[in-house]
Amino acid sequence: MDLPFHAPPTQTAVITTADGAHAVSHDRPVPPCGPKSVLVRVRAVALNPTDHKTPARVRAAGLTAGCDFAGEVVAVGAHANEEPETCVRPRRWAPGDRVFGVVYGSNPGAPTWGAFADFVDADPVMLCRVPAGWDWETAAAVGGSVHGSVALCLFGRGMDHPPLRNEELTKVVLVYGGSTACGTMALQMLRLSGYVPITTCSPRNASLARAYGAVATFDYNTPSCADDIRMYTRSALGLVLDCIGTAQSAVLCYAALGRAGGRYVALERFPDSVAASRRAVKPSWVMGPVMFGRALQLGDGYSQPADPAARAFARTWYPLAEALASAQSLKSHPVRVVEPGLEGGWPMRVVRGLNDLREGSISGQKLVVTVSS
Repeated sequence: MDLPFHAPPTQTAVITTADGAHAVSHDRPVPPCGPKSVLVRVRAVALNPTDHKTPARVRAAGLTAGCDFAGEVVAVGAHANEEPETCVRPRRWAPGDRVFGVVYGSNPGAPTWGAFADFVDADPVMLCRVPAGWDWETAAAVGGSVHGSVALCLFGRGMDHPPLRNEELTKVVLVYGGSTACGTMALQMLRLSGYVPITTCSPRNASLARAYGAVATFDYNTPSCADDIRMYTRSALGLVLDCIGTAQSAVLCYAALGRAGGRYVALERFPDSVAASRRAVKPSWVMGPVMFGRALQLGDGYSQPADPAARAFARTWYPLAEALASAQSLKSHPVRVVEPGLEGGWPMRVVRGLNDLREGSISGQKLVVTVSS
């Protein structure tokens, strides 16, 4: 559709390079607002591990990077407010709405579709309204990739019990990586749904994990970690969410599961050798972007067909997440705003922040960059 405001012909964006890194472009075209999309002026963005992992994997130049953002709606597509008849929580969008959400940046299948830009063409299904009292940085930190992916893992793939039923359960769930942004979100969701979450983290982040809902923490660096978890759960642990998804984390999670086995759900691909080590364990891994309802063309075992069930789950989850945020029932991971450097403006702050994530120097914090105030 035509833009109802005077959009500049070009914008500034952070893009990928052929060697898997990032660069700044000042002449990217402002994306048109698609008929089923809303155009958002970006005010803040959050940085995620996938923002540096995906470019390193696909190694394609000129893709707009970034996933999580917050900003204001400036244009609404002609069909953006159309919802299926089965939609339980229909929502309507209008220019001026303050929103936070997610797109899938560094995407060879959609080269201009990324959050690290002045404007983003957003999927309205994957948006939430910013609650009163939240600033742009807090909203971007919650974004859409983390809570959406975790919800899909737990309630769309891992559990038979639906999310947020108002009853107390005694079932223990292990969250591996409880001090990560995905981990603290999972801990909150599990507590809200009546589960008893336990987690692995470093001792210095144990208080953080407990503040977000963990009833017990275990140091993943200790040789006895899996045995300690089995003792705590009386060898009855039946579900693990692995927020790290390395060979090391998968091995520990498999060892922590009880004698009867159970479900192992990861946010990253895990080695086939681990998956084959216990027949009683049902393993799976989830890519949150399948909720966009599009095929993912990423290669190297990461390409995915369109997933209608995941898309249907997104239509249920994101309105619920909006309600939880409005009720202050979901908290953001601790926010660390990347401070201005000597030059380069907000795009170079994004690049510096991604380098920090790549080097592993960030722990227990969510990096956020202010794009415009």
